[in-house]
Amino acid sequence: MKNIILLVLFSVSFIRPVLSQHLTPIQEAVVRKTMSAQFGDVDKTRIFNLGKDVFCVLGKDTLYNPDGYNYVFKLHHDTIERLDCSLYHGSNHRRFLFTHNGDLCALGGYGFFTTNNNLQVFNPNVKEWLFKPTTGDVPDFINGLSFKIGDDIYNMSNFKSGNNTAPNFFDSTIYKLDLKTMVWERFYQTDYPKTKTVLALYTEYYSLIIGEFQTLIVKPSDFKFLLLDNEVFGFALVTIIDSISHDKIFFNSKGSTYSTKQLYTIDLNATWKKYTDKQKPFKLKPFEKVKPTNGINNWLFISLGLMVVICIGYFLLKKPKTIIIETINDSIQTVLVDEKEIEQEQEAPEFLYTTLLQCEKTFLSCDELDELFGISHLEPDSKKSKRHRFLAELNVNHPGFITKSKDQTDKRRFNYKIVK
Repeated sequence: MKNIILLVLFSVSFIRPVLSQHLTPIQEAVVRKTMSAQFGDVDKTRIFNLGKDVFCVLGKDTLYNPDGYNYVFKLHHDTIERLDCSLYHGSNHRRFLFTHNGDLCALGGYGFFTTNNNLQVFNPNVKEWLFKPTTGDVPDFINGLSFKIGDDIYNMSNFKSGNNTAPNFFDSTIYKLDLKTMVWERFYQTDYPKTKTVLALYTEYYSLIIGEFQTLIVKPSDFKFLLLDNEVFGFALVTIIDSISHDKIFFNSKGSTYSTKQLYTIDLNATWKKYTDKQKPFKLKPFEKVKPTNGINNWLFISLGLMVVICIGYFLLKKPKTIIIETINDSIQTVLVDEKEIEQEQEAPEFLYTTLLQCEKTFLSCDELDELFGISHLEPDSKKSKRHRFLAELNVNHPGFITKSKDQTDKRRFNYKIVK
């Protein structure tokens, strides 16, 4: 019996870092005192127990990093120890916190009117956060939903605030960072929803975005996502989050006190099982990279250039001056072709045809068509130009396959019908 008790005690002590997802009153008091010493009463209404957004298990240690601050605390039973000596805070609210190869890492975030795309790693030797460089198709800004699978970080639904001085911007691109090579890649998915990020939350096994009207839930272990209306959960404008424990999220109403607060709970495990019919797998499609001009094209341009020079020399000797000027202009216009247009003409329209054939919908809005074409991330003028060219190519190879009509709600826009 004694051996069994010892075994149970050992097991509890071994798994305690994984289960420690709430600060004790003593630990919370230390965190509040640390923040108040630097920022006054800014922390009075702060929510401290937000699951994996603030708690990380690193080896045998449980670390705590409040969102938006560079403080790092180590927790053990009822004790708390500050590990950092940071003085700079506030530049990475809503960052994604994770661990990798024994390091505590933070990705992206918003602060001081800027949405950054930084990857930072906490260095316990210097007691500070250091920047880690990344390459490839690095997102311009990171403020959305992220999750980690093995050595890869997936990031999506990024939102950049215009701070009331410029338009807000939503990026529908899905990014993947390989933590072994520190190289970013870009992907898209035609049925991935556009959900503006109001609040991103992280529980033990789920990552989710609570948007203005809908909530997007991702289960990384299944590599699937689920989109539900906020009404399903009972979210309202007066609802605020109270805490997170494992895969349960607790809410209460604004203005309530600790003695009168009425909590209600969302169990993500139960929600995920209830709506299995609405779950969708991630089917990521890589963005096509621009093909570099090969040696044959280089020799082609050189040969054309030499022919133009010879022609100009010939006409200089044989033609009157006025005719020479017109001929030179015509020759220059023939040779100076936009290199981008040449590369675009080399793209195969059959890829677009196949993509549209695989689409479940037969009626598409302009935005949905841009998603299928993989051009939704472009500026409006660029999207319009590429969309027109793609449709023209499809009409040449597959006449009548796609038609357009005026949007009845907005006569300035078009809807598109696919005739399969």
